[in-house]
Amino acid sequence: ALQLKLGGCSKIGWPGLIAVEGDERDCQLYVQLLQRLRWKRFTVRGEQQVEGKEGESIDAMRKLPRGFAEFQQDEMHLFARLLKENDLEDLLMTFMKVYNNSSGGCESSGKARDDGKKGRKKRAK
Repeated sequence: ALQLKLGGCSKIGWPGLIAVEGDERDCQLYVQLLQRLRWKRFTVRGEQQVEGKEGESIDAMRKLPRGFAEFQQDEMHLFARLLKENDLEDLLMTFMKVYNNSSGGCESSGKARDDGKKGRKKRAK
């Protein structure tokens, strides 16, 4: 993730979760690389795409702190807190398969919420 200049967080164990943000193409490549690992099954449960303003960098658009935070199996509450504190509660609910389409969050189909914005993508696994 860091080699692709992606940021985000992960939680090991069950449920194992990964939230990643960065350029959409880099996020897609990261997911492809993870899916090649035959010892685990990865499912994208939700995506959010945001269009930046002209000249705005990916770093300026980030919601999560730069870098990659890793949480242990017993730290789900910390993973959840990080997403909630950074206005990503809809994505967290999508991770947990709790869908609320009326709030404008991620759709239950696992497809990106298309609000006409592109540029930064968050992926839930």
